[in-house]
Amino acid sequence: MYPVACSPQAWAAGVVFQLIQACLRLSVDTVARRLTLTRPVLPPFLTYLRLRNIELPFGQVDLLFERQTNNVAVTVLRQRGEFEVLPVV
Repeated sequence: MYPVACSPQAWAAGVVFQLIQACLRLSVDTVARRLTLTRPVLPPFLTYLRLRNIELPFGQVDLLFERQTNNVAVTVLRQRGEFEVLPVV
């Protein structure tokens, strides 16, 4: 019997955030003070996704991702700090 078989593993808890980062294709450049979103993708079951209080090394941002016909639109709802949010189509 494995005594901790029902205990959540630390790596499993972090997978959710890595999945979101991979789907939305988020990239942080601390030197250039830039958050890049390269052709984000939403799973078929999501029409929109709102992320609040994303903590970055140089500020905070709230983002809204909305599915459109051929792509995903990105809207910056709130930004605190001096940095660029760069959506790449």
